[in-house]
Amino acid sequence: MGTIARKTGYAVLAGFLAAMVPGVRPVHAGLPFLTDEAENLGKGTRQVELWYAGSTDEETAGGSVVKTDQHLPGVTFGYGVAETLDLTLGFARLWGKVTADGLSSNDAGSAVSTLSAKWRFLENAGFQLAVKPLVGYSYRVGGAGDDHTTSFGGWLLVTREHEALEVSLNAGFLYNDYGSTAERHASRSGIWIFSALAEYEVTPELKLGLDVGASTNSDKASGEMPAYALAGAAYSLNKSVDLSLGLKFGITMPEPDFAGTVGITVRF
Repeated sequence: MGTIARKTGYAVLAGFLAAMVPGVRPVHAGLPFLTDEAENLGKGTRQVELWYAGSTDEETAGGSVVKTDQHLPGVTFGYGVAETLDLTLGFARLWGKVTADGLSSNDAGSAVSTLSAKWRFLENAGFQLAVKPLVGYSYRVGGAGDDHTTSFGGWLLVTREHEALEVSLNAGFLYNDYGSTAERHASRSGIWIFSALAEYEVTPELKLGLDVGASTNSDKASGEMPAYALAGAAYSLNKSVDLSLGLKFGITMPEPDFAGTVGITVRF
């Protein structure tokens, strides 16, 4: 399906989605899912997430079979400033390898950092609504001096709880300010992102979820939206530590064929 993310603007988007990413992990809607909950951490709560996402993709281009492998480790730090307000700082590093007809080349990729805030402004009858503004910065490792991107965006988060089932909807917009003239000509500045997550509490320790989403294609040459489906599980070892595993599949061509995410969340 999609080729490796060569553009720094896409790296910001990829980094954000993979961590929700950045930052965005509330107590139980975090790793390995990409859709965020409207819930907050709680005043004084600190949270650290360590995660790794790897993807693989294969397609035929010009009669050649092209395989793309990507790696995206990251970390996020969250703090509950108030019962209804969180701040989160995230870091991620994206790189990959492309193999065409047996010949491989490495892509040094990009480094991404983000800062976000989540404010829950409404809670009523099982519904929670929150907004989450975000700013981000990425640069291409080993690139030219102008090969960087500054991003600004915001999300609306809606969560509905009913007994063991919880459903969250996200709608967001990300604007990328490219430093490179070539990037501005090749990449869309505005990226819309929509996603939904259904989680079911099998036991007090185990949650299973299905996450689906789509976004604007950052490549101006393509109008097809990247779309994914992600199945995941989060297991709580205790009140402070969660382990997570997610498997993501590409629904449309721009999305990688397959991706996996493993992570650990620690709250204190």
